[in-house]
Amino acid sequence: MPYFAIATLTVILCAIYLLKKNSATNQERSAVPESLRRTRYGEVIGFRDKNGLLSWQGIPYAAPPVGELRWKAPRPPTPWTGVRDALQAGNKPAQIGSASGGFPKEAYNRPAGSEDCLYMNIWSPEKSGKKLPVMVWIYGGGNSAGAADLSAYNIPYFAANGEVVVVTFNHRLGILGWFYHSALSAEAETPEDASGNFGTLDCVQALRWVQDNIAEFGGDPDNVTVFGESAGGINTLSMVLVPQARGLFHRAIAQSAVTIHHTIDQAQNYADAPSPGHRHSSREMINLFLQKTGRANSAVEARTLQDAMDADAIRDFLYSLSAEELLSPFNEVIMGMYATPSPIADGAVFPTCSWHEAFADPDKHNPVPLMVGANRDEFKLFMAGDTDDYVNMRFGRIPTPKDPVIYERDGRYLSEMWRAAAVDEVALSLVKHNTAPVFAYRFDWDDWPRLPLINLSVLIGAGHGLEVMFMFGLIAERPWLRFLLGRRRFREMTALSAAIRQYWISFATSAHPSSNGKQTLPQWTPWPADSGTLQANLMILDSPVHSACRMERNIVSVEHIKGRMLQDPRLKTSSDELCRLYARLFIYGVQGDYWDSIPYPGLEHYQPGGSKRKQAEACRPAQTR
Repeated sequence: MPYFAIATLTVILCAIYLLKKNSATNQERSAVPESLRRTRYGEVIGFRDKNGLLSWQGIPYAAPPVGELRWKAPRPPTPWTGVRDALQAGNKPAQIGSASGGFPKEAYNRPAGSEDCLYMNIWSPEKSGKKLPVMVWIYGGGNSAGAADLSAYNIPYFAANGEVVVVTFNHRLGILGWFYHSALSAEAETPEDASGNFGTLDCVQALRWVQDNIAEFGGDPDNVTVFGESAGGINTLSMVLVPQARGLFHRAIAQSAVTIHHTIDQAQNYADAPSPGHRHSSREMINLFLQKTGRANSAVEARTLQDAMDADAIRDFLYSLSAEELLSPFNEVIMGMYATPSPIADGAVFPTCSWHEAFADPDKHNPVPLMVGANRDEFKLFMAGDTDDYVNMRFGRIPTPKDPVIYERDGRYLSEMWRAAAVDEVALSLVKHNTAPVFAYRFDWDDWPRLPLINLSVLIGAGHGLEVMFMFGLIAERPWLRFLLGRRRFREMTALSAAIRQYWISFATSAHPSSNGKQTLPQWTPWPADSGTLQANLMILDSPVHSACRMERNIVSVEHIKGRMLQDPRLKTSSDELCRLYARLFIYGVQGDYWDSIPYPGLEHYQPGGSKRKQAEACRPAQTR
């Protein structure tokens, strides 16, 4: 087979394993008597998977959030009689269909899934006479797409290669998961019902169910680790913050998280209000719903009508809409993901201060051992699809950097900003007053196969989400891939995969990634309490071709990035470039608004006499306008 065909097939196969729809729901599974378990709500029976683990799928951990429970905190599940089959995953959450949620192609780009989605899945070794550590995985997808049963989350392989019980669960997404309006909160029975943070509270309810029931499945309720990537990383850090989760878990691993939050005003107000709301705030969405349902013929008419509606009328109108109608107005959708204001700083679930302030205050977070990290080239994955600013599509399909120098420069700044906000600033805040250790990492693997028309090492590098493939063993489980990847690359990828899994499971077992008695990996030390010391603080996760796993002294803060930008000779020669990149990083970036940290420097000529904030508007990235 020609080299081009082999290399292309390699990339296609990797993409399929990461994104293909979960086929487990189509498998015929038979209940096995030894899997019969009694939960607080009734008996369940599961099956034995191909790795020899016992598994239970589709167990309800909360009442279906439908009807009057739509925008309410989750309630406990209704008990059942008899034995409930737990052989297939439960309904996927309501969302816009895409590969991100594991939907078939015929469901793409239209509402899919179900509001009745609060189900969990469990994998456990045979009862060994001892309680095993529990690892609860939270999926990614921008908190508007995704599901617990994606085949990219190769849970059976992960669980089979460590003495742990693994739990996954679905939670509400997007407008059904995070939605605040005073008309809804006015009727709330509890502060949680009024919070708007229903997807977050689903995560809390899943952990509560684990505490109450996991011992029956061989797990130790006193040793629970919550871990997740991307939006799952956000929700993992959320568990560290929200008081409702205190005592329900004991360690946390946040992979490529985001620390942005939204105020009540942003969640509810019109976009042009004196205190502006998000473009998809509840009031903006109601305007769209009024037009979509034919009750208003224009945005102006919809706003006039909405302003005349009292709280009861607004609430009744919102509850009259189907999930399909709630999802239909979104037109800025990428891989099923759309932007909504989440999480919401309501004061009852999330603090009203910034997350970093909360991490620095021991009274405002749950003090548990934390592992937190990011990938070296987080943002390149998103840049590779940005035809406005960064890439041209060769032959209409193959992304190629418009300017390789700018692509690399911006990719480094944007990725470092992601890491600074979600890793270093979190660690620096936590170690000030926290006795629990913080372990930080950076994932660096970028040893992609060479292709004639595309250099993935440059285009994607160590991009967002790539470590998930290693952690869950998607390559390691398929030894025939050595013939496509090459023996050396396959060997090094499987070694890195095993190392990541060993670090993660060791941390879950004893709160230290280097505590395993069989440890043959480099020692991973915690973030030093005094950041001024010369002690190494960061574990680099990489393959031997790039010096392998190792500890380094490496701290990147937001202020450090701002200062470096102002001294960057590549940016000093172009105020336009500096303005554009500064706005992209610190105002409209994925990590939120860092405008108030340092004044906007030296760009007054954009709008003489205008506020610095307005000057930045001229530089706003096209896709956020």
